Amino acid sequence: TYATTLYMRSNHNLRLVQEQLGHRDLRSTQVYTAVDPTAYDKLYDQLY
Repeated sequence: TYATTLYMRSNHNLRLVQEQLGHRDLRSTQVYTAVDPTAYDKLYDQLY
């Protein structure tokens, strides 16, 4: 989604995404920024 893409490309800046989506509550933004679980595996592989 747009929110997830923005979250990933903004270096995980949840506040920036919140402002872009116009959410008052940060918890609403968190719902829309669900990260693909395989992304964590890929990151781990890159680091180690």
